[in-house]
Amino acid sequence: MERREFFLASVTDNQAIDRADAEPETKLEHLLHIIKALPLPALIGDVYLNIIAANGALLKFLGTTPARMKTMAGVPAGVNIIRLIFTPEIGLRRLLGHKWHAIAVRTPQFFRFTSLRYRTTEHFATILKALRGIRDFRKCWNEIHFEDGDTCGHFESYEHKHPSYGRVKYLSIATPTITNAGELYLIMFIPANGATARIFADLFAESGAKAHRFGPWPKSDPS
Repeated sequence: MERREFFLASVTDNQAIDRADAEPETKLEHLLHIIKALPLPALIGDVYLNIIAANGALLKFLGTTPARMKTMAGVPAGVNIIRLIFTPEIGLRRLLGHKWHAIAVRTPQFFRFTSLRYRTTEHFATILKALRGIRDFRKCWNEIHFEDGDTCGHFESYEHKHPSYGRVKYLSIATPTITNAGELYLIMFIPANGATARIFADLFAESGAKAHRFGPWPKSDPS
């Protein structure tokens, strides 16, 4: 997948694909309305996998709160998907169980894909420096150069025992939205069986139709 993104970057640029209706604030507001009303765990991420916003169902599923997430937002890559996976702050290693290792490999691969066109920016250097301070991520980041094939993508399947909700089975799907300040990714968790569908419906009912922001976006045009 990274090779495909490299090819696209070689034949296009952001200015070539930007449209008049691609203002970042307008696109972000649209995505915020979606995750607010979506009866599924969902988040909005940027090209650096910073979490721009998440709905209440996702936070409840992760066993965290908006206040706790916002306390992490004051440092580079503070509220970042990779940081949540590789550090104990949220406890994703325990939550994902045996699935954690596969996600720990594929998420950095996805990060290589989403950030490819922005690796010369100062913001990317700041984000990567912060993430490389995490030992497990640093090891994985160095090793994925030698992985066979392009195994990352916009789709991932999960089946594991959740510490609070029991056995769950679901899919994550990442849908890109183009803006003139870089892509945004709507990441949704889709139940793959009836039991998980009921759990997600209960999470939405308990948390309410809310979208929680964790920082300004865009901070600057990454193109």
